[in-house]
Amino acid sequence: MKPSIEQLLPESEATKTLQGQWELLELVDGVLYRCWSGKDGKSDVLQLLVPATLQQDYMKQAHSGMCGGHLGLRRTLDQVQRSLLELLAT
Repeated sequence: MKPSIEQLLPESEATKTLQGQWELLELVDGVLYRCWSGKDGKSDVLQLLVPATLQQDYMKQAHSGMCGGHLGLRRTLDQVQRSLLELLAT
């Protein structure tokens, strides 16, 4: 159920922005994504939404060691999702 803006008054601007994008949000296996519609016949894209409290650690983990570098779009996305799930499990 979509929370009202009144319920979100004490929350951050980011939270209020997400309330305005409620119809774009999608929960997949307990992970929150924002769904962007593909343009020019391309498929939709799910954007991973990392909680603000985990963003710095997540970016370090995603860009360090053997996980760093660019492995191609699909492999990079898979690695990022696995890294987030590992971070959330700790």
